[in-house]
Amino acid sequence: MGRILGPALVLTLSLGVAAWADERKGAYEVHDLSLWIVEPTMPMANLRANYPSAFPAVVSSNRLPQPADGTNRIAPFGMITFYGRPTANLDVDLRTIAGSFLAHWPAGESLPNRLRWTGPPSLDLVEKVEDESDFAFVDEDHWFRKARGGEALFVRRGARAERFLAYDAELGLQVPLEVLGGPDKYTLVYTAGYTSGAPLHDVLIARSTPQGCRVAWIDTLSKTDMTKSSKAAADLFGTGAKPKPADDDHPYGHGRFEILTGLAIGAVLAIAGAGISWRALAERNDQHTPAGFAVWPLIGAIVLKAILWTTKMRIGKRSGSMALSADAWNDAVDMCSGIVALIAVGLAIFLPGMTAADHWGGFAVGLFVIFFGLSVVRETALQLMDTMPEGKQMDEIRTVAMRVPGTLGIEKCFARKTGLRYHVDLHLEVDPELTVRASHDIATAVRIAIKNDVDWVEDVLVHVEPHVHPHTGVTIKQ
Repeated sequence: MGRILGPALVLTLSLGVAAWADERKGAYEVHDLSLWIVEPTMPMANLRANYPSAFPAVVSSNRLPQPADGTNRIAPFGMITFYGRPTANLDVDLRTIAGSFLAHWPAGESLPNRLRWTGPPSLDLVEKVEDESDFAFVDEDHWFRKARGGEALFVRRGARAERFLAYDAELGLQVPLEVLGGPDKYTLVYTAGYTSGAPLHDVLIARSTPQGCRVAWIDTLSKTDMTKSSKAAADLFGTGAKPKPADDDHPYGHGRFEILTGLAIGAVLAIAGAGISWRALAERNDQHTPAGFAVWPLIGAIVLKAILWTTKMRIGKRSGSMALSADAWNDAVDMCSGIVALIAVGLAIFLPGMTAADHWGGFAVGLFVIFFGLSVVRETALQLMDTMPEGKQMDEIRTVAMRVPGTLGIEKCFARKTGLRYHVDLHLEVDPELTVRASHDIATAVRIAIKNDVDWVEDVLVHVEPHVHPHTGVTIKQ
């Protein structure tokens, strides 16, 4: 007996397709066509809580069916076809290293991490099926009917026949991609977790926005191409370190380096302002008249700093970058300093007896710098102390969570900033009679919904609690 492996499954997703055939090597070929859905933040592919079943009603599935309103949502599936000579008494053994099979067709033997089609009744590959009643009854537009075309051999097991073996699996597989930044500019990092650095082809990135879906396409992404998409605003202006992904020692990532950068800028501003004021006071009796052309560099500097201030502040608020916002305040200080200096120089030039005006102007500039520096220090210090976001932002999280089916209440909700975005701790109330898996599926759906709908949230830790009636104090089943 010869063993034939499905190389596409083995190489791409660590699934092995094994078929026992007769002694004639190369009697047939095994092809696999799969649609598997993975998300960068999820440890599982084809998560059952997120996607409906792609199979018709005649097939038993552990997934929910497609919505009753007629909208077809994206759904994972796998299809194995055979090409070559007809063969009798075929055994097909489908395995996954981590995960489980949720549905299959025709009927086979489902075991933990394993799916088998073996006799009795025997599994045979035939060229023709005489009676169409041997096929499963499905709607006219179902993909089962479309898959019955083509050149593949028919698979017959007992009274049933199809031109394929179909399966649906939930797999312990995490996509080797990490998306950083946002909401307008992103950095795509390829971690090459399970592929030993093999390049990824045809990478599609989609982002849902109120204006529609924004899409980017990358033909080939290798491990050396760490930033194929646009860099974050902080990197663009060179004010902060490049964000690094989370690791074992830093499970929340390295985003607080961004806040520390803003704190350092604020402290430097305050110290510099004190030095400016002290020197201006020390030299206040030094009488001199500035040159007339000194006003033109000041005017040019004021205009330039105004443009930089407004641009950096707008991008910093949009991206949540404290380092960029602090640098914007630095430009604001320069602009205000330029205005004060322009007034002081003008008084010293055009008004006799006001030759010390530029020193007093320097003293005022120092006070401006101290004020802005301490404002930046205060803002960054509040973030380092895990200050909660505004109430309307927390209400946004609760609203998204309560829209998920199975959510009965929110007991607690906390958030803390760890860089450009927030990490959320959520205590979710569910029906106390649910199984652990069902409760976990609801919690996972809540986590995904919040991350998809609330763009300032980096990640969500969901704790599951039994729902308690607020007046009686007893647990209530859904």
